[in-house]
Amino acid sequence: MVNRCRWCYGGILKGIFLFAFILFAGCGKNGETQQINDSRDADLPLEEWLGTYSFVESAPETESPGMFMSYTILIYKEGDSVCAEVSIDGQTTMAHAKAKIYGSDSWISLVFDEYYPDHTVGGFINDGHSVLISFRKEGADILTYWGTIVPMLYENEASGEMYFKKET
Repeated sequence: MVNRCRWCYGGILKGIFLFAFILFAGCGKNGETQQINDSRDADLPLEEWLGTYSFVESAPETESPGMFMSYTILIYKEGDSVCAEVSIDGQTTMAHAKAKIYGSDSWISLVFDEYYPDHTVGGFINDGHSVLISFRKEGADILTYWGTIVPMLYENEASGEMYFKKET
């Protein structure tokens, strides 16, 4: 029952974040609608996000036999688009995928695009073009909003907290 509720709770959170993303991405000044497009000017704010972001979590060895999960997100420019390479690795997880980036200079969402050939198992559920994870800048801090990617440990599942650090 606990696992089932966790996934229901996660589904509700995903819906809320997707609704918030659509609301913020679609609203402009004075109610004008902004279009998400692939033009070069639309991607300029996204270039501020280029780099490598990482987060590692581990369970104390007293609770489990050294369980860990390593999350690495490389955000890069591909032609006129900004994309991400998402890698999640642990004892039973080897998830590697490409995501498209949508957002602004202060908020981005990584939307699943395709699995890489070295993707084996776990990491996140692909239910189409779902939001894997979102980040928001608050000063120098990067806040994480979980999507279909969820942390291994319950203590890290609160969205809007600092988990990922920009490495480069």
